Amino acid sequence: MPVLDVTLSRSKPLASPATALSPALSSSCSLQASSTTTTMSTTTPPDRVPFRTFSCPTVHPENKVALGRNHASWFLVYPTPSEFSGRRVAMCLNFVALGDTLAVGACSPAGNPVFAVGGTDAESVMSALSCMRDEADKSPVAFSNGKYPEDNEFGLRADVEVLVPENELMYACARCGKWEALHGPRFLRCSGCKSRYYCSVQCQTFDWKTRYHKDECGLLKQGKAHEVESRRKLHNNGWWFDHSPIGNNTLLADSGEHTLSHALQLGDYDYLAYGRRSPPPDVPQAQHASL
Repeated sequence: MPVLDVTLSRSKPLASPATALSPALSSSCSLQASSTTTTMSTTTPPDRVPFRTFSCPTVHPENKVALGRNHASWFLVYPTPSEFSGRRVAMCLNFVALGDTLAVGACSPAGNPVFAVGGTDAESVMSALSCMRDEADKSPVAFSNGKYPEDNEFGLRADVEVLVPENELMYACARCGKWEALHGPRFLRCSGCKSRYYCSVQCQTFDWKTRYHKDECGLLKQGKAHEVESRRKLHNNGWWFDHSPIGNNTLLADSGEHTLSHALQLGDYDYLAYGRRSPPPDVPQAQHASL
């Protein structure tokens, strides 16, 4: 098993957008030779710059958001959990079109990550991304419009180039789905594929099994992120219908007050600090609870 490591890096300015996104999208930001790793050593995470936050009035008039990654999905995530509900994710941003090999892991000519916006919630996503600004009033993304016909079957609107340095994005634990928090430690990165992050060595160990990261680490290292997503099918194009404030899963869940009270009584500081998790749907619920 690869060791966990996080590369020390200084804060960088937002990247410049590529001059032309669509014609030269690549299938991976870094293509490396495949290798199989079967041993693991533990490390301690070095200091790392905090993830970057942005104002986004269409999502919340006061609270800032961060650009977050969880497997093949991009999200807007609150830096800290909501006081009562523990909610972290505000919105899923990308749409993975069936059969599009560039829908996952694509990069611009400048080497910046690129994802597509589409589907039922495309208008809301475009509006949210368009209004995001950092303290210097700069946008963290650049749009490439005009690539998709207006009547395309997936409702694709634009490609979005992410200008935020990789080390200033927020990440979810690839196993338990816990999101990094504003004042907490940065998560550990798999040193093999450099694409998956873990909140602990325990979570990495649980994930190093057939069907999970043990099968995908080599593929990710080769830049075959789309093949990994095709196998596990973790991205949810219907996220809004399930997890928005009026989504099915949200309405069926408790209001948050009971969960908060229970966490306070038990001294569940993990929940109080990190809030609700977004675990992969192919990990059994019993294993979610054990982590």
